[in-house]
Parts: sequence; structure tokens; C-alpha cells
Amino acid sequence: MGSSRRTQGQLQTQAFGIFRPRFGVVFLLYADYKFALVSQQIAAGTSSRRRTVGKADYQAKGALYLPETARFDYLLDRPESDDIGGAINGAMKAIADENEELGGALPRNYNSLEKPILRELLKILNRIPRANITEDAFGEIYQYFLGNFAQKEGQKGGEFFTPISLVKLIVEVIEPNCGRILDPACGAGGMLVQSAIRVRNKLGFDPNQVISVYGQEKVDGTVKLCQMNLAVHGVSGLRNIREGNTYYQDIHSSVGEFDFVMANPPFNVNGVDREKIKGDPHYPFGAPTTDNANYLWIQLFYTALNGNGRAGFVMANSASDARGSELEIRRQLIETGAVDVIIAIGSNFFYTVTLPCTLWFFDKGKCRRDVPVERLPPLRVERLPPLRVERLPPLRVERLPPLPVERLPPLPVERLPPLRVERLPPLPVERLSKSLNQPIITLMTLYKNKYRIESARCQNWDYTSNGYYFVTICTQNREYFFGDVVAGKMQLSPIAKIVAEEWQKTAQIRSYIELDEWVIMPNHLHGIIIIKNQSPPPLVETPHRGVSLSQQDEEETFHRNVSTKSRLKPKSLGSILGQIKTVCTKRIRKTGFDAFEWQEGFYDHIIRDDQSLHNIREYIINNPLKWELDKNNPANLYM
Repeated sequence: MGSSRRTQGQLQTQAFGIFRPRFGVVFLLYADYKFALVSQQIAAGTSSRRRTVGKADYQAKGALYLPETARFDYLLDRPESDDIGGAINGAMKAIADENEELGGALPRNYNSLEKPILRELLKILNRIPRANITEDAFGEIYQYFLGNFAQKEGQKGGEFFTPISLVKLIVEVIEPNCGRILDPACGAGGMLVQSAIRVRNKLGFDPNQVISVYGQEKVDGTVKLCQMNLAVHGVSGLRNIREGNTYYQDIHSSVGEFDFVMANPPFNVNGVDREKIKGDPHYPFGAPTTDNANYLWIQLFYTALNGNGRAGFVMANSASDARGSELEIRRQLIETGAVDVIIAIGSNFFYTVTLPCTLWFFDKGKCRRDVPVERLPPLRVERLPPLRVERLPPLRVERLPPLPVERLPPLPVERLPPLRVERLPPLPVERLSKSLNQPIITLMTLYKNKYRIESARCQNWDYTSNGYYFVTICTQNREYFFGDVVAGKMQLSPIAKIVAEEWQKTAQIRSYIELDEWVIMPNHLHGIIIIKNQSPPPLVETPHRGVSLSQQDEEETFHRNVSTKSRLKPKSLGSILGQIKTVCTKRIRKTGFDAFEWQEGFYDHIIRDDQSLHNIREYIINNPLKWELDKNNPANLYM
């Protein structure tokens, strides 16, 4: 069924030879469609002085670069006398040479097919109106061929194809919105593809920016099917789909490393070498004594999850009530608290078997950590005597006389002379700080008929001074890298968890600062940093910088992007935040999120007094509840 490790594991060479070229030609048509689309976009934005357009321009926009000999129309127009099989082989090689990630994924055995069949296949696919369809249509065509291949192959067809209805159900239950996704029995990649489709169509994000896909397969031909399937759907990470026997080979070093695991493994496999897996950390509850690999797969999925990971997979119906050693493994799994739900599926869903199956779901975020699971004695319930109810006499209600109302005389109104309004000369403007009793000079210059603030900082304030600072740091372009707010609560992504760790760690490694209230939102972090180089820290306030605490504050808010790259003193606010952002960026990119970036600089607000501190704390605490109204929300963004 949807995977690799099978005792009957090799696809028949003849059957695969018949169907795989069809997948290749569908892939070629899609690549040509995408290439033409991006060519139009590049042409529309190209000036006469622009450098020569190359393959990097196409790859930057998610398209494969196609030489002329790899274009679909070029193959379609080959004369009848030409070796069409050789021409298609050449097209596949040219595409692979220009796009290294594809490697050996593309078929090159078209000379084995008769010329009339190949020409007819090209003509049939050419009827698709490419000008009026979307990219998703090519994915549907590819899925259509996969489904037909599975039907033709019968029992073996299930080795790489899981019915789309079950795949969608698994994806909707575990919601792989961002992070690392593993399918250790990936087959043709349906689970990975559907995760990317959900991110693109339902959440509105580019899946290649928010998820990373990983897969493993025992059969090389099925690995190539999966790689082409990902490519047709515009999903990167083809090199993360690897050949290997999952029972014995952990190609992706999976233990505790993945946010999501999805799979449709083979059912009831026997013959797994128990000596090879003895002591393997992938099987923490031990190998079952029966010669059946169902509970080996279940443990593989469980151990691949990180501390908050979720898994969804197809499993044989018999695994739900298996006895003996499998019962003991199941008991241990349940006691971890990770088993979330099991869904029963009726018969005749698969091309491989007619028997019913089940869908299992794990959620390690629900586990009760560090709490031993003990069998408690039953509660002792004592029947209490009925309460004695005393009827009280009715209350006596006395009607009070009305209060006397005295009508006061009207207040005298004096008519004041009209105010004299004088038009002041243009800036510079000098204002006095109440707390510092020092002048603050805000210089403005005229630019495109508008005045702008030249300096982002409070000119006479030393940002190494001890005090209470309300700061906000944002992701580049306010992109949602940190998760989302659901029902008034912030659901942190793996990226956000790294930021949270580094934010808390900064007070541990810097004795001169303390952290007050803070919160991570989908695209920014709010927090109060207390610098205590001297003692005690004063409560002094400058104008709000880029953060509105209430409707009343908005007219006084100055949007000042304080750069962390300008001459920073050691132990200054900018130095502290710059170091936090640098360390977070390095850790995040090591996990595979190369697109992550911070917005340059930060927003700061020096707190004035205890009341202001209280207001800001309340603002931070309630930020998730009021997210829809928050002006850092891209829907309402004006900064």
C-alpha cells in the first residue's frame, strides 16, 4: 500500500516500462507550460538595458529552464521520419542537465516504445488548452495516470498509490501547516503533495517557503515516480526523496526530528531481521514476538516525531486489537498519551485489498510529560444526607420617600475673545522631555513635497542606560513565519519555538538585563526588556515607536525603525536585539527555512511610569485575543 518496504517490493519491469514514459511526457508538458508562463512574466518586466536572461531567472520564479530541444512544440513538430523516441530522450536529458535537482528522476527509455504510440501520446496531451488552465490541473492529470497504473497493477499498484480521499483526510486531521514532514513509506508521494496543495490553496502560502518534505522508498522506480510527482506539483526538495529500506536504514536521521509524519505502510509484512533492529532507538517498546512488522512501523512513526509532532498513517485493521506482545506495545503507546484518535475505514477503499483498515493519529503535544502513569484505585463515593432547607420569611420591603431635588441656577458663561493663531515657521522643532529636562531636537527635511524624520533614534538618549524598554521585532515583510492565532491563542510554529528559546536565553547569559512580559505573534515579537547597568532602573518614556497601545495613542505614534546595524555600543538595546536576531536566523536556517529573514531594525518605546508599564503589560498579554484588530496584522497594516 502507499510505500516502499515490501517483501514483494519490486515493480514489474514490463508494467513500469509501459506507464512511466506517460508520467514523463505529462511532466514535460507541465514544465513547458510553466516555462512559457514565466517567460511572459520576465518579458513584461525586462527593460532594454537589462542583462541577458538565463536559467537562474526561471529557477528563481519556480520554473525549470528548458533548452529549445526540450520544448513540447519542438517535439510535436518533429517530422515523421525523425526518431521521436530519441528526441524525447534528448529532451529529458537536456532538462536534467540544466536543472540539477531532477538528477535521474526523468525516464529515458522512449526508444523502447513504438513511434506511432509516442506521437499519438504527444497529440493527445497537446489537446489540453494550456492557455486556460492552472498549474493544479497538471497535478490532477498526473494523479489520473497514477490511479490508472494502480488499477492495472492490482496488488502491486498499492505499493505506490493511496486513494486521494484517505490522503486528504489524514492531511486535514494533522494540519501540516509548517515545518519538516516525513513519509518513510512515500510511494509516489501523495501525502507530501497533498500537504503542499493544502498550504498553497487553503492557507495561501508558498509551500516551498513554509514546509520541507522528506521521503524514503525501497524501490528506485517508485522514488522517481515520487520525484516527478513533486516536480509536477511545483514542490521542491526532490533530493530529499531517497532510496533505502526503512526497517534498517534511517537515511534522514529521523529520531525526534520531524514535526509531521504521514505514511501508508505495507500491512502484515513478515521476514524482518530481528537481529538487525535489536537495540535500535526507532523501536523503544521492543520488537513483537510475532513475525509481523505492523508494530515496527507504528514505532517508526512515533519515534520520528519531535516533542510537539503529529502523525497520521494507514494501518491494518487487525493491529487495533492484536494480542500478545503487540498488545503490550499498544499499552505502552497509549500510556505515553500520544495516541490521539483512531478512525475506522470501511472495505474496498484500496486497489490492493478489500478488507477494512484504520487511520491512526499521534499527537505528542498532548503527552503528559514527567508524570508517571499509575493505575489508581477506584474513587470512594459516599452518599451524603440530603440538605436541610429552611423556608425563610418573606423580606419586608419599605417604600422610601423620593429624594428632594434642588434646581441649581445656571452657571455664568463669559464670552472669551477669539484666540489669536500665529503660523509658526517650518522645522526644526524643539520639545522638552519632562523626565530628562533636556531638549530633544527632531530634524525634518523636505523630500518629494513631504517632510520626513531624518533620525530614527531618540537623539539624546543613551540606549545603554538602565530602564524599561518596550520593543517589537518583525519578520521581513511581516510574513507569517511564527504560526497563527487560533481561538485567541497563539499556536507556535517550529521557527517560533526557536525564537522563544533564544529570547528567554538572553536574560540567562546577560546579567545586566531582565525580561518582563513578552509574546510571539504570527509575524512579530513584543517584549519588555529591563536594562540594569545601574540600580534601580528609572521609568522614563519617549514617544511610541511603531507600536500602538490603544486608540488614544495612535495620533502620537512615531514610526521609527531603529537600525541594529548603526554604531552600536556594547550592552545597548540595539546590540542585545541584534545578537538575538542573528542567533535565531542561524538556527532557523539550519532547519531548512532558508527564506526566513527579520525586518531590519526594531521598534522601541522607553516606558514612562508605572501606569504606562501596566498598560503595556496588559497590551502584550491580550495581544493574541485582539489579533484581528492589531495593526501589525497584515490585514490592517499601515506602518
